[in-house]
Amino acid sequence: MNPSPFTVEELRYLLRLIVDAQTSHAPEQWKPENPFRGHCIVVSLIVQDFFGGDLLCASLQGLRFEGSVILAGCHCWNHLPDGAEVDLTIEQFGEAKLDFPPPERRYRNYLLSMEYTKTRYELLRSRLDKILAGEDPFCASL
Repeated sequence: MNPSPFTVEELRYLLRLIVDAQTSHAPEQWKPENPFRGHCIVVSLIVQDFFGGDLLCASLQGLRFEGSVILAGCHCWNHLPDGAEVDLTIEQFGEAKLDFPPPERRYRNYLLSMEYTKTRYELLRSRLDKILAGEDPFCASL
């Protein structure tokens, strides 16, 4: 794997600029004030693209968030080769202190086997690639 062209924090900054309802798992809940809402899987895949490591996911079932008990779903983040755990989307939960159960390793191929996830990942990755190429990711191709 080639060295990343940026740091983890620089990647977080770039992703914050290009995520939106189209790339969110919960487009109806996405807001510009909470840009990473519904983006944990696709962002974790992109972090892995640039920094390697493992994908970790923990169940959200039974956790209390925004006054309700979550009935299903998971939250994903990264375990980097240097041992650091990186969660670029944890801010989607605001000040809530969620007590995640121990995470399980998830495999990239499994996460990308879900068509909805794959489509959102490819859209987000194409936007990021356009930025890296010096293009505006939101301009239509001529």
